[in-house]
Amino acid sequence: MMGAPLAPLPLLVGLARETVRIIRQNILVFAFGVNLVGILLTGLLWPLFAASPEWYESAPLAAVIYHQFGSLAVLLNSMRLLAFDRKENRTLSRARGAAKTVEGWLGRFSVDGALHAITHRWKLLRAGLIGVAVLVLLGTSFAQIEYGEVGVVRRFGEVTTDLPPGLHVRWPWPVETVTRLRSDEVRSVELGFRVVPDAQKKGAGSNTWTSGHGDGVGRLTDEAVMITGDGDLVEILATVRYRVDNPRLYLFATRDPDGVVRSSAEAVLRELVASNRFLELLTVKRAELERTALERLSRRLSDAAPDGMGVALDGFTLHDLHPPPEVVNSYHTVAKAIQERDRVVNESLASSIRTRRRAEEEADWILKRTAADAHAKTEGAKADRDAFVAWHLARTKLTDAEEAALATERANRIGAKQDPTAVDKDISERRAKMLTERRALMETRLTYQTVVEVLRLRDKVIIDAPDVPGRRHLFLLDPDLLKFPSVVAPRVLDKEP
Repeated sequence: MMGAPLAPLPLLVGLARETVRIIRQNILVFAFGVNLVGILLTGLLWPLFAASPEWYESAPLAAVIYHQFGSLAVLLNSMRLLAFDRKENRTLSRARGAAKTVEGWLGRFSVDGALHAITHRWKLLRAGLIGVAVLVLLGTSFAQIEYGEVGVVRRFGEVTTDLPPGLHVRWPWPVETVTRLRSDEVRSVELGFRVVPDAQKKGAGSNTWTSGHGDGVGRLTDEAVMITGDGDLVEILATVRYRVDNPRLYLFATRDPDGVVRSSAEAVLRELVASNRFLELLTVKRAELERTALERLSRRLSDAAPDGMGVALDGFTLHDLHPPPEVVNSYHTVAKAIQERDRVVNESLASSIRTRRRAEEEADWILKRTAADAHAKTEGAKADRDAFVAWHLARTKLTDAEEAALATERANRIGAKQDPTAVDKDISERRAKMLTERRALMETRLTYQTVVEVLRLRDKVIIDAPDVPGRRHLFLLDPDLLKFPSVVAPRVLDKEP
């Protein structure tokens, strides 16, 4: 069989040795050296020098990008075999000389001489550091914008564009700089106090009026104490909440947006407190103070910069409004006196209401009772009137049955051929006789009834004897009228000397 001519043996041996050298370089330099540097950069230095939590969370992404660059370097180093036994040029000679230098260093590499090789081969280390610096510089070309953030891009200091959430490729630092900002986050600015860090909270012994107003809060007297319109001092602790409305204006319109908001809020509060009385601020005008302060602060911030500060106020809250600590006890005493006064006034008002209601109830009861008595007397009078009329009719007129009997008798007698005149006269006499007997009977009954009613409540003496000497008289009078009047001695007046 006829085949292609075989390469000379020395050429094959040289190619094999070159392959071994490149494999050794890929294992020792790139697999161990470059990856070790990457671990140090992305695992230790990157989290240590991270400027924000977003940069800290982006360390795995930087490690992945660095690893891809290392793989690319291994590929490029392996491609050197393609130029084996070619006509040399100036560039290839320089590369081959550098490779031989590395090969000589690797040939003498051992565990015993590792420190010596690192010390004396500083050029290779310098080249590695330069490569790492290039990789880090290229890493700044990637900008990761999280959800809810806005990335403001500056090219040589000039604002060019805003980046939405996502991964973006930009010019590396220092050409372009990306500033991340959470626009939807509600920020707060304290006025009159500051939140104490955890380290200071652990070192503090106990909270007092002079050290901190509450857990983890430090009071600032210069901001908190204000003077009212009537000359009293009041301490105010407040919080202003706002959101970023325009990220560019917020970042570059003012150097310290929180400081501007705090100073403006303090000025507005001092104006409002100075125009109101102390007791009104403590009681009825607290809600109005919050509302008015928010409106005035919004106008003041809009006038602070020509185009605004890029903030939108979300709320203004008064956490506490009280006298200064030095006079708290006195104000507590005054407050207790005011509460006692209000309690007495309320009790008096309640007592007056109860008395009024009771009087109204009694008046209504008296009116209804009077109306009932009037109705009873009226009905009694009507009954007495009806009884009197009945007695009068009984004395002067016969009943219908009696009149009917007399009329029947007259008709029968006239039917019996008797004289009508005599019949009428006889019936008239009989009618008059019946009325006379009835009147006598009724008068006797009324007499005895009157005697019974008169003697019913009197002391009576019953004498059970057939013959009693003397006259028997029955006095129907009040016994008290028969008594002699009592004699009263005349009063002697003291004469003046």
